[in-house]
Amino acid sequence: MKKRVSGGRVTRRTFISASAELVAVAAGAHFFPVSLLGQAAAMEADALFIAAAEVIIPPSGRMPSAGDAGSMKYFQARVREEPKLAKRLSSTLFSINELCRERSKKLFASAPLGIRVETLKHFEAKSADLFAELRDVVYESYYTDPEIWRLIGYHFRSGPGRTAQLESFNEKLLDHVKKMPARYRKVEG
Repeated sequence: MKKRVSGGRVTRRTFISASAELVAVAAGAHFFPVSLLGQAAAMEADALFIAAAEVIIPPSGRMPSAGDAGSMKYFQARVREEPKLAKRLSSTLFSINELCRERSKKLFASAPLGIRVETLKHFEAKSADLFAELRDVVYESYYTDPEIWRLIGYHFRSGPGRTAQLESFNEKLLDHVKKMPARYRKVEG
């Protein structure tokens, strides 16, 4: 696990987050299903996913990186519900790890940030579809986290009036369309 520091010291948030991660790992909780990949591969895929997520959405100002956000719960639920997705993503992550090892002689999860960035850029150029799927899952996991919503100023409405109120529609906007000749054929029957 990567040590996260702020100003040379461990913050309370970092300590609590790291402690929770250790407890989850000690309890056998993984993002990737152990039943699908096995214990060692699931642990490796978890570390690779967090390392990739931290590169795809790095911390910025008050915003946490995707690896630090609580969004991993969503990702964990998603891969448990979709074993084929878990297989594809773990395969993608293992390919990224192998590419990093070939290019820098380092494992992706423990490589310095610059090497991880370059590895992902190279992987994206080589396998755009696989990278896009990984990137999209990271985005989806991150931006479905209520804490991230709060930080970006999004306020989810719950209860019976969940949708935004729409302005009443001005029927006069259709007048010119109604005067146009039909662009379809009428079917009898």
